[in-house]
Amino acid sequence: MIEPIIKSTQKEFDDILNHFETEISKLNIGRANIALVEDLPIKYYGSTVPLKQTAQLAIPDPKTISIQPWDKTVLAEIENAINNSELNLKAVNDGSKLSVSLPPLTEERRTELSKIVKAREEESRVALRNIRQKVWEEVQTKVKNSELTEDDKYHFEDGLNKLINDYNSKIDETASKKTEEVMKV
Repeated sequence: MIEPIIKSTQKEFDDILNHFETEISKLNIGRANIALVEDLPIKYYGSTVPLKQTAQLAIPDPKTISIQPWDKTVLAEIENAINNSELNLKAVNDGSKLSVSLPPLTEERRTELSKIVKAREEESRVALRNIRQKVWEEVQTKVKNSELTEDDKYHFEDGLNKLINDYNSKIDETASKKTEEVMKV
């Protein structure tokens, strides 16, 4: 009875960890990374789709992202989406493709990025706590309805605490690596 709850909780924790890793991988740390732009929303034939569905993305050198749209009519739309995004990047249009050069990071920008990593880390921890609280209330209800025993409840609590500690450690480790990467000159 307890194992399915632990498994579903672990799945939700995995989703939070994966989301955290995805979010911090999108941070501009001075090296070209397709993840920076691949999910930018582009208006494409009347609907909004991610950039990765409209163009081929490549990294010709460590400081440049090359964007080759499959349909040249969407080139201006992609350029506008990049230039108007919160990424502070500028796309250069050569008529058939776009080049996005990443500016070097200043110390101020590095500090700002490390604060963003810390904020995303805290958001992930809060999400873990919220799920833990929801699951714990579910277990309390099952005990109240005599579906679980008190022993089951305490066994579950131990398992849940171990699981949350493991995921907090993984989040902390990932955030530390990213902060170190951001601050590296």
